[in-house]
Amino acid sequence: MSQVERSLLKQASQRFRIAGLCLACSAASLSSHAEKIRLSKCPIPVQSTIEKNLRGGKLDEIKAIRINDHVLYLVEIDLKGFRGAKLYIAGDGSLRKILEEMRLRDIPEPVRHSVEQQVKRRAQINDIEKEVIEGKVRYLIEIEHPKQPDRIVVFEEDGSISSSK
Repeated sequence: MSQVERSLLKQASQRFRIAGLCLACSAASLSSHAEKIRLSKCPIPVQSTIEKNLRGGKLDEIKAIRINDHVLYLVEIDLKGFRGAKLYIAGDGSLRKILEEMRLRDIPEPVRHSVEQQVKRRAQINDIEKEVIEGKVRYLIEIEHPKQPDRIVVFEEDGSISSSK
């Protein structure tokens, strides 16, 4: 699991609600309760959400994450162009979150311009992910600087920075 994924799961656990339950779990605790399952073993509404969101990709893996009496389905999809996506689906089939690997050329111009301002001289981009939660789109970009810790910078659709860690 990449640093971006760990950070995103931690952020998601702070905001994520399933039936009013706030998931305050770290990425490590989430994955320790995960069980790989087949599409046919998922509830029908979950299967439907998965099929609607494949976007020409191939289903790679489904994990059922049990938290108290609730189940969150983490679905990994292989997309064309060596990219991938993750769907976070509640047991009722509602799509809670999408994380999609992106290329710099595929992100909106305002975001690309802001990223280029952040990546100076010897810095480089490690990962770019598009995050969609309840229709709100953000771009999570991991930037590597020599002799400094990597940073994850979160950009809004207009190119503004909402956080940097």
